[in-house]
Amino acid sequence: MNKNSGRGCSYEAALTDRDSWWGTVPFGDAGPLLEQLGPGDQVTGTAWRRDIVVLSKNGVRQNTSEAPRDELQMNTAIGVLAA
Repeated sequence: MNKNSGRGCSYEAALTDRDSWWGTVPFGDAGPLLEQLGPGDQVTGTAWRRDIVVLSKNGVRQNTSEAPRDELQMNTAIGVLAA
């Protein structure tokens, strides 16, 4: 779903599962997966630290806005500084 606001556009997907969980997942842009999805489409979600970080369908994957960014590099940098 795309939401237009006065400052731009936000992208999110509304998700539910078989156990009645529901929520929305934010994205930075519409592609490559979000722009292809329609109501009722089934996707696979990948969770990390209690957040959904990737959605995929038929081999097409898209990171959500909750996907970790540069965390491994930061941990490496801290490790190098501590040495």
